[in-house]
Amino acid sequence: MIEINILRKRLERFHKRRVLTKIIIFYFGGLFLILLILCGVYLSNKLIILQDKENMDKLRADIRKDEELVEMVKKFHDECDVLCKNISLYKDEINSRVVWYDKLSLISNCLPSGMYLNRISFKESGSQEKKKVIIIDGYVSPIVENPRKTLSSFVQNIKRDGGSLIDKITLTQINNVKTEEEVVYFVFECSLK
Repeated sequence: MIEINILRKRLERFHKRRVLTKIIIFYFGGLFLILLILCGVYLSNKLIILQDKENMDKLRADIRKDEELVEMVKKFHDECDVLCKNISLYKDEINSRVVWYDKLSLISNCLPSGMYLNRISFKESGSQEKKKVIIIDGYVSPIVENPRKTLSSFVQNIKRDGGSLIDKITLTQINNVKTEEEVVYFVFECSLK
């Protein structure tokens, strides 16, 4: 019986050790599992934070781009305001000035051969309507046989082609000057519409 008691004590110690070992294994295993879960949570939170930081940086870059666009739009808006003021000034100015391109083009296209211009000028008539008048000063070459026919041809061409620009054309002065040959000098006044 002594042997059995010894075995029993050994068995009890063995069971105690085994239980203690299991408890320690479960304790440290549980602790390790908890630490593993906490590390997983920590790493997943770190990844989420990094992704959020990247998204925030992208949003900041987009905001900077949008701010630049807004600044450009404000700048263009200010420039448009200045341009609109300039356009209204130019509209007022163009109404008070004569646009020469179409008038000069018409006059040059209507000139018959042998007829030359010395000067084209502009004046406003003294009447209450303040009509604009173009004064055409020139001469007919001595080579031309019939200078009066050339002047008449010029007037007819102006009336035919310049109906939308010129209201009436009048010959205000004509001079025959004899130097070596006879040269006919003329002055026309064209009232603009």
